[in-house]
Amino acid sequence: VSPRHVLTAKHVVAACSPFEPWKVTVETHTGAKVEAVVEKLHEHVDAARLVVIGVGEPFRAWARVAPWGPEDGQWICFSAHDIHTYLFQCGFVTQVDSGGLFQLGFRVVRGNSGGPIFRNGQLVGLLVAGTMHPDRQWVGIALSVDAFRDLIPPVEYEVTL
Repeated sequence: VSPRHVLTAKHVVAACSPFEPWKVTVETHTGAKVEAVVEKLHEHVDAARLVVIGVGEPFRAWARVAPWGPEDGQWICFSAHDIHTYLFQCGFVTQVDSGGLFQLGFRVVRGNSGGPIFRNGQLVGLLVAGTMHPDRQWVGIALSVDAFRDLIPPVEYEVTL
């Protein structure tokens, strides 16, 4: 969400020790690895903000944040990974609740908590859970950007003429 910040699910970094700087290694879709620290945990929902340490601005391109979260029936995409491959899965939002959670209408790969959900290239949520659907496939549960907007850092846009 900025040249130096990463958003993820809070439960992904919850095992880090609160008595030291909460360091984690972030791996990008290109395989590059950067060190980050947990900068802020959301008080009420499963979301956290990390800030990269030790390098300038490692993310030359980042996702803009949508002005509002997803609605029932909207087409969204999820950036995921399995052991060897990065995937981009798309489908419909099948359900939205008033607490900021929404259900993805497509299968998700286990272990992808904290992964971004996009609508038209803009961040609309984070994957926070999976549940077994009656057809025996894992269905994703995501947290709307509206529920954790206070974690999004202000980004200064530099205009060059």
